[in-house]
Amino acid sequence: MSSEEDSTLSVVKQQPQEQIKYQIIRQIGQGAEGPVYLVDVTERKQKLVLKSTSKYLSSQEIDRFINFNHKNVIQIQSFGFNQQKQIYFMSYANGGDLNHFMVERQLSQKYLKIDEILNIFEQICRGVHYLHSKQVVHGDLSPQNILLHFENRIPIVKVSDYITNSNHQQFYAAPEVLRGEQPTVQSDIWSLGIILFQMNKFRLPFMSTPKGNDVKQQLEGLPFCFQKIISNCLTQNQQHRISLINIIRALERRVMAPHIKELQSFCSSSVMSNTNIDFELDIEF
Repeated sequence: MSSEEDSTLSVVKQQPQEQIKYQIIRQIGQGAEGPVYLVDVTERKQKLVLKSTSKYLSSQEIDRFINFNHKNVIQIQSFGFNQQKQIYFMSYANGGDLNHFMVERQLSQKYLKIDEILNIFEQICRGVHYLHSKQVVHGDLSPQNILLHFENRIPIVKVSDYITNSNHQQFYAAPEVLRGEQPTVQSDIWSLGIILFQMNKFRLPFMSTPKGNDVKQQLEGLPFCFQKIISNCLTQNQQHRISLINIIRALERRVMAPHIKELQSFCSSSVMSNTNIDFELDIEF
Protein backbone atom coordinates (compact mmCIF):
# COMPACT_ATOMS: atom_id res chain seq x y z
CA MET A 1 0.00 0.00 0.00
CA SER A 2 1.54 3.28 -1.07
CA SER A 3 0.61 6.87 -0.30
CA GLU A 4 -1.09 7.10 -3.71
CA GLU A 5 -3.70 4.63 -2.46
CA ASP A 6 -4.87 6.86 0.38
CA SER A 7 -7.82 8.23 -1.61
CA THR A 8 -8.88 4.96 -3.21
CA LEU A 9 -11.23 2.25 -2.06
CA SER A 10 -9.85 -1.23 -1.67
CA VAL A 11 -11.83 -4.44 -1.50
CA VAL A 12 -11.00 -7.32 0.80
CA LYS A 13 -12.60 -10.72 0.64
CA GLN A 14 -13.44 -11.62 4.18
CA GLN A 15 -13.69 -15.21 5.24
CA PRO A 16 -15.97 -16.81 4.37
CA GLN A 17 -17.90 -14.56 1.93
CA GLU A 18 -18.38 -10.94 2.96
CA GLN A 19 -16.55 -8.16 1.09
CA ILE A 20 -15.23 -5.19 3.01
CA LYS A 21 -14.62 -1.80 1.44
CA TYR A 22 -12.28 0.54 3.22
CA GLN A 23 -10.50 3.83 2.65
CA ILE A 24 -7.04 4.50 4.03
CA ILE A 25 -7.01 7.59 6.23
CA ARG A 26 -3.32 7.57 7.16
CA GLN A 27 -0.44 5.38 8.20
CA ILE A 28 -0.23 5.34 12.00
CA GLY A 29 2.69 3.01 12.54
CA GLN A 30 5.21 0.53 11.24
CA GLY A 31 4.92 -2.94 12.65
CA ALA A 32 7.30 -5.87 12.36
CA GLU A 33 5.08 -7.30 9.61
CA GLY A 34 4.54 -4.07 7.65
CA PRO A 35 2.78 -0.69 7.75
CA VAL A 36 -0.16 -0.11 10.08
CA TYR A 37 -3.05 1.98 8.73
CA LEU A 38 -6.05 3.77 10.17
CA VAL A 39 -8.89 3.09 7.75
CA ASP A 40 -12.52 4.07 7.30
CA VAL A 41 -14.72 1.01 6.70
CA THR A 42 -17.38 2.23 4.31
CA GLU A 43 -20.41 0.11 5.15
CA ARG A 44 -19.84 0.12 8.89
CA LYS A 45 -19.05 3.85 9.09
CA GLN A 46 -16.33 2.85 11.51
CA LYS A 47 -12.64 3.66 11.90
CA LEU A 48 -10.50 0.57 12.34
CA VAL A 49 -6.81 -0.34 12.23
CA LEU A 50 -5.55 -2.45 9.33
CA LYS A 51 -2.54 -4.73 9.78
CA SER A 52 -1.02 -7.62 7.87
CA THR A 53 0.41 -10.88 9.15
CA SER A 54 2.83 -13.33 7.61
CA LYS A 55 1.33 -16.16 9.64
CA TYR A 56 -1.40 -18.02 7.81
CA LEU A 57 -4.43 -18.58 10.02
CA SER A 58 -6.97 -21.31 9.49
CA SER A 59 -10.69 -20.56 9.56
CA GLN A 60 -10.87 -22.13 13.03
CA GLU A 61 -8.11 -19.85 14.32
CA ILE A 62 -9.80 -16.83 12.75
CA ASP A 63 -13.13 -17.64 14.41
CA ARG A 64 -11.31 -18.07 17.70
CA PHE A 65 -9.57 -14.69 17.61
CA ILE A 66 -12.66 -12.82 16.45
CA ASN A 67 -14.61 -14.24 19.40
CA PHE A 68 -12.11 -12.96 21.97
CA ASN A 69 -13.87 -10.43 24.19
CA HIS A 70 -12.10 -8.68 27.05
CA LYS A 71 -11.86 -5.05 28.11
CA ASN A 72 -8.05 -5.15 28.11
CA VAL A 73 -7.50 -7.08 24.87
CA ILE A 74 -7.77 -5.35 21.50
CA GLN A 75 -10.81 -6.55 19.57
CA ILE A 76 -10.16 -8.25 16.24
CA GLN A 77 -13.03 -7.38 13.91
CA SER A 78 -12.37 -9.16 10.60
CA PHE A 79 -9.80 -11.12 8.62
CA GLY A 80 -9.28 -11.23 4.89
CA PHE A 81 -6.87 -11.21 1.99
CA ASN A 82 -5.44 -8.33 -0.02
CA GLN A 83 -2.93 -8.95 -2.82
CA GLN A 84 -2.34 -12.51 -1.58
CA LYS A 85 -1.56 -11.27 1.92
CA GLN A 86 -3.59 -12.09 5.00
CA ILE A 87 -4.73 -8.96 6.76
CA TYR A 88 -6.95 -8.15 9.70
CA PHE A 89 -8.94 -5.25 11.08
CA MET A 90 -8.84 -4.41 14.75
CA SER A 91 -10.38 -1.73 16.98
CA TYR A 92 -8.68 1.67 17.09
CA ALA A 93 -7.09 2.84 20.36
CA ASN A 94 -7.01 6.64 20.42
CA GLY A 95 -4.08 7.00 22.85
CA GLY A 96 -1.34 5.29 20.86
CA ASP A 97 0.94 2.77 22.55
CA LEU A 98 2.50 2.66 26.01
CA ASN A 99 5.95 3.39 24.61
CA HIS A 100 4.73 6.67 23.07
CA PHE A 101 2.97 7.52 26.34
CA MET A 102 6.16 7.00 28.36
CA VAL A 103 8.30 8.97 25.89
CA GLU A 104 5.91 11.92 26.13
CA ARG A 105 6.01 11.83 29.92
CA GLN A 106 9.79 11.57 29.93
CA LEU A 107 10.15 14.55 27.59
CA SER A 108 7.92 16.60 29.87
CA GLN A 109 9.92 15.32 32.87
CA LYS A 110 6.79 13.90 34.49
CA TYR A 111 7.46 10.45 35.91
CA LEU A 112 4.49 8.15 36.28
CA LYS A 113 2.94 8.22 39.73
CA ILE A 114 2.60 4.99 41.70
CA ASP A 115 -1.16 4.86 41.27
CA GLU A 116 -0.82 5.43 37.50
CA ILE A 117 1.66 2.58 37.20
CA LEU A 118 -0.48 0.26 39.29
CA ASN A 119 -3.60 1.08 37.26
CA ILE A 120 -1.97 0.54 33.87
CA PHE A 121 0.04 -2.50 34.92
CA GLU A 122 -2.95 -4.23 36.48
CA GLN A 123 -4.88 -3.80 33.24
CA ILE A 124 -1.96 -5.21 31.25
CA CYS A 125 -1.88 -8.23 33.54
CA ARG A 126 -5.62 -8.77 33.22
CA GLY A 127 -5.41 -8.67 29.44
CA VAL A 128 -2.51 -11.12 29.34
CA HIS A 129 -4.25 -13.38 31.85
CA TYR A 130 -7.30 -13.50 29.57
CA LEU A 131 -5.09 -14.56 26.64
CA HIS A 132 -3.49 -17.25 28.78
CA SER A 133 -6.95 -18.49 29.80
CA LYS A 134 -7.63 -18.97 26.07
CA GLN A 135 -4.37 -20.93 25.68
CA VAL A 136 -2.68 -18.05 23.87
CA VAL A 137 0.90 -17.15 24.76
CA HIS A 138 1.58 -13.60 23.62
CA GLY A 139 5.28 -14.14 23.01
CA ASP A 140 6.11 -10.52 22.13
CA LEU A 141 4.99 -8.32 25.01
CA SER A 142 6.48 -4.82 24.95
CA PRO A 143 5.24 -1.24 25.39
CA GLN A 144 4.93 -0.99 21.59
CA ASN A 145 2.08 -3.50 21.52
CA ILE A 146 0.27 -2.33 24.63
CA LEU A 147 -2.24 0.25 23.41
CA LEU A 148 -4.08 2.92 25.37
CA HIS A 149 -7.62 4.10 24.72
CA PHE A 150 -8.70 7.18 26.66
CA GLU A 151 -12.26 7.58 27.88
CA ASN A 152 -12.82 10.82 29.81
CA ARG A 153 -9.03 11.04 30.27
CA ILE A 154 -8.93 7.61 31.89
CA PRO A 155 -6.55 5.16 30.15
CA ILE A 156 -7.96 1.78 29.18
CA VAL A 157 -5.24 -0.73 28.30
CA LYS A 158 -5.61 -2.85 25.16
CA VAL A 159 -3.08 -5.67 24.71
CA SER A 160 -2.48 -6.18 20.98
CA ASP A 161 -0.31 -8.16 18.53
CA TYR A 162 -1.09 -11.50 20.15
CA ILE A 163 -1.83 -13.34 16.89
CA THR A 164 1.62 -14.30 15.63
CA ASN A 165 3.30 -15.53 18.85
CA SER A 166 6.69 -14.42 17.50
CA ASN A 167 9.29 -12.32 19.27
CA HIS A 168 10.52 -9.09 17.69
CA GLN A 169 11.67 -7.22 20.83
CA GLN A 170 14.77 -8.92 22.24
CA PHE A 171 15.10 -6.51 25.18
CA TYR A 172 11.80 -7.85 26.57
CA ALA A 173 12.43 -11.51 25.74
CA ALA A 174 13.07 -14.05 28.48
CA PRO A 175 16.50 -15.77 28.57
CA GLU A 176 15.05 -19.09 27.41
CA VAL A 177 13.43 -17.41 24.39
CA LEU A 178 16.74 -15.81 23.45
CA ARG A 179 18.26 -19.30 23.62
CA GLY A 180 15.81 -20.40 20.94
CA GLU A 181 13.07 -21.98 23.04
CA GLN A 182 9.41 -21.38 22.27
CA PRO A 183 7.64 -18.61 24.25
CA THR A 184 5.58 -19.80 27.20
CA VAL A 185 3.29 -18.36 29.87
CA GLN A 186 6.41 -17.97 32.03
CA SER A 187 8.30 -16.05 29.34
CA ASP A 188 5.36 -13.61 29.17
CA ILE A 189 5.82 -13.10 32.93
CA TRP A 190 9.47 -12.11 32.33
CA SER A 191 8.37 -9.55 29.75
CA LEU A 192 5.86 -8.09 32.20
CA GLY A 193 8.65 -7.59 34.73
CA ILE A 194 10.73 -5.67 32.18
CA ILE A 195 7.72 -3.49 31.31
CA LEU A 196 7.00 -2.71 34.98
CA PHE A 197 10.66 -1.75 35.50
CA GLN A 198 10.56 0.54 32.47
CA MET A 199 7.36 2.23 33.64
CA ASN A 200 9.15 3.16 36.85
CA LYS A 201 12.53 4.25 35.51
CA PHE A 202 11.88 5.11 31.84
CA ARG A 203 14.74 2.84 30.86
CA LEU A 204 15.40 -0.85 30.39
CA PRO A 205 17.23 -3.00 32.94
CA PHE A 206 20.25 -5.13 32.09
CA MET A 207 21.60 -2.71 29.49
CA SER A 208 25.14 -3.08 30.82
CA THR A 209 24.92 -6.41 32.64
CA PRO A 210 23.84 -9.90 31.54
CA LYS A 211 20.17 -10.73 32.05
CA GLY A 212 19.44 -12.12 35.47
CA ASN A 213 22.68 -10.86 37.03
CA ASP A 214 22.57 -8.43 39.94
CA VAL A 215 18.79 -8.06 39.90
CA LYS A 216 18.74 -6.50 43.36
CA GLN A 217 21.11 -3.72 42.31
CA GLN A 218 19.03 -3.00 39.22
CA LEU A 219 15.97 -2.45 41.41
CA GLU A 220 17.51 -0.02 43.87
CA GLY A 221 15.37 3.09 44.26
CA LEU A 222 12.12 1.49 43.18
CA PRO A 223 9.11 1.31 45.51
CA PHE A 224 9.36 -1.86 47.54
CA CYS A 225 6.18 -3.43 46.14
CA PHE A 226 7.52 -3.03 42.60
CA GLN A 227 10.83 -4.53 43.66
CA LYS A 228 9.04 -7.65 44.85
CA ILE A 229 6.91 -8.07 41.74
CA ILE A 230 9.76 -7.38 39.30
CA SER A 231 12.22 -9.60 41.16
CA ASN A 232 9.84 -12.52 41.01
CA CYS A 233 9.19 -11.94 37.31
CA LEU A 234 12.88 -11.71 36.41
CA THR A 235 13.94 -15.06 37.81
CA GLN A 236 16.29 -17.00 35.54
CA ASN A 237 14.55 -20.31 36.25
CA GLN A 238 11.17 -19.87 34.60
CA GLN A 239 9.56 -22.43 36.90
CA HIS A 240 10.33 -20.17 39.87
CA ARG A 241 8.70 -17.06 38.43
CA ILE A 242 5.63 -15.66 40.12
CA SER A 243 2.34 -16.66 38.53
CA LEU A 244 0.22 -14.07 36.80
CA ILE A 245 -2.72 -14.77 39.07
CA ASN A 246 -0.57 -13.98 42.14
CA ILE A 247 0.50 -10.68 40.57
CA ILE A 248 -3.14 -9.80 39.94
CA ARG A 249 -4.18 -10.79 43.46
CA ALA A 250 -1.50 -8.50 44.88
CA LEU A 251 -2.53 -5.64 42.62
CA GLU A 252 -6.20 -6.11 43.52
CA ARG A 253 -5.26 -5.22 47.09
CA ARG A 254 -3.72 -1.94 46.07
CA VAL A 255 -4.77 1.23 47.83
CA MET A 256 -7.96 2.85 46.58
CA ALA A 257 -6.81 6.18 48.11
CA PRO A 258 -3.20 7.43 47.83
CA HIS A 259 -1.94 6.44 51.30
CA ILE A 260 1.63 5.24 51.12
CA LYS A 261 1.49 3.25 54.35
CA GLU A 262 -1.50 1.28 53.07
CA LEU A 263 0.32 0.69 49.79
CA GLN A 264 3.30 -0.57 51.71
CA SER A 265 0.97 -2.87 53.63
CA PHE A 266 -0.33 -4.51 50.48
CA CYS A 267 3.25 -5.02 49.28
CA SER A 268 4.06 -7.02 52.42
CA SER A 269 0.77 -8.93 52.32
CA SER A 270 0.55 -12.71 52.39
CA VAL A 271 0.13 -12.85 48.62
CA MET A 272 3.54 -11.30 48.03
CA SER A 273 5.27 -12.66 51.13
CA ASN A 274 5.09 -16.19 49.75
CA THR A 275 7.46 -15.31 46.93
CA ASN A 276 11.13 -16.23 46.86
CA ILE A 277 12.73 -12.81 47.39
CA ASP A 278 14.30 -11.82 50.71
CA PHE A 279 14.49 -8.02 50.67
CA GLU A 280 14.29 -6.37 54.08
CA LEU A 281 10.86 -5.02 55.04
CA ASP A 282 12.13 -1.70 56.38
CA ILE A 283 12.68 -0.11 52.95
CA GLU A 284 10.94 3.28 52.84
CA PHE A 285 9.50 4.91 49.73
